[in-house]
Amino acid sequence: MALSVATEFIENEPFKSKQDCELNALYRLLPKIKSAFPQLRICIGGDSLYANKNVMMIKKYNWKYIITFKKGSIPTVYQEFEALLHLEPKNRLTYWKKGIRQDYQWIKDINHEGHLVNVLFLSYF
Repeated sequence: MALSVATEFIENEPFKSKQDCELNALYRLLPKIKSAFPQLRICIGGDSLYANKNVMMIKKYNWKYIITFKKGSIPTVYQEFEALLHLEPKNRLTYWKKGIRQDYQWIKDINHEGHLVNVLFLSYF
């Protein structure tokens, strides 16, 4: 289940040299959510825009995150994933459903600027 527990608006004032953005709004929003719901266990979901070390800092709140990323989003993590993949042949699963083949591959605990991340790769045919 997903539901909105708070809103933070992007505020862009005319003639201002630095524009507000989704990331800045997120950085303002997270402490507000933690303050309003200190015991709530949260998992943040985001696209490749949020694949950076500042967003990963939500671990300080004891929250989790799932972030999708494109091949170019965090090049070092992707390169590490590709390098380690052949060393972990057990980290593979193939699943068939209604004639569609799904191949899962994963590597755990890749270091990204002091944060350990897990990478799950899905290809389907």
